[in-house]
Amino acid sequence: MGENTLTFIETMQQLALKRIPFCVVSIIKAEGSVPRNSGKMIVVQDGIAYGTIGGGLAEAQAVDIARKCIQTGKHNLVRLDVANPVTGSQMNTLQDKEQFASTGKIEIYCDVFRPLPRLVIIGGGHVGRAIASCAANLDFQLEIVDERSDLVNVEKFPYAARLYCENDLIASIEKASLDESCYVIIATAITDQRAIRCCLRKKLAYLGLLGAKRKILELVEQLRAEGIEEDVLSSIYAPVGLDLGAQTPDEIAISILAEILAVKNGRPQVHMSILGKSTSHA
Repeated sequence: MGENTLTFIETMQQLALKRIPFCVVSIIKAEGSVPRNSGKMIVVQDGIAYGTIGGGLAEAQAVDIARKCIQTGKHNLVRLDVANPVTGSQMNTLQDKEQFASTGKIEIYCDVFRPLPRLVIIGGGHVGRAIASCAANLDFQLEIVDERSDLVNVEKFPYAARLYCENDLIASIEKASLDESCYVIIATAITDQRAIRCCLRKKLAYLGLLGAKRKILELVEQLRAEGIEEDVLSSIYAPVGLDLGAQTPDEIAISILAEILAVKNGRPQVHMSILGKSTSHA
């Protein structure tokens, strides 16, 4: 494998590690006179490109298309004219002359790579483990946060991409660097208010709190009395999960993940039955 290929792959790896969305643009077909019959480039959202598919207007168009693909999260197959109307006075380099002589077409494929949303479970107890187990095959990066080292380890959470365990729960949460890509479930004891107080200060995609209705209402009243804004309080999903009549940790996990998927996919949390909820079968 050549140096350029390694550099290209390393760039992809570095962007992925930093959770930066990008698009790989590849020439898959070329017709007529074109600067390159093959080529790849990596494009990030701000338009910076690594590599080339031949330069000129066609490459500039490809960068714009790649940026739109990153925004939508959708791959794309596009056919482009390679003809580049530079004048003779502008042809200062060999590449300029090649572009001027190009009159063909290229077909490019835009392959989007976007980081998975993060599913962060705060609390490594029975329900936390059940959620992690049920979420293993979903499109989330699974992360576990707790201060109890006996609960947060690879043996108990084999599918987790990240484990955060410090001597203090707040330190563990802060180490996770929660952001707007995070779907956070607080599955600690409802009497332990450290996690909810910490998470309320952050912008998250979803914040769910496990607990009994009475305890949650008491907590909300306390937070309201302390001056927490109503729009902040109303953003919490509490009690967390859809009303499925769940009893066991696995059932509770399914109800929580169903709610998160509905929020993530922008779907109303309603029954899918077209026959009516009151329909019964003999």
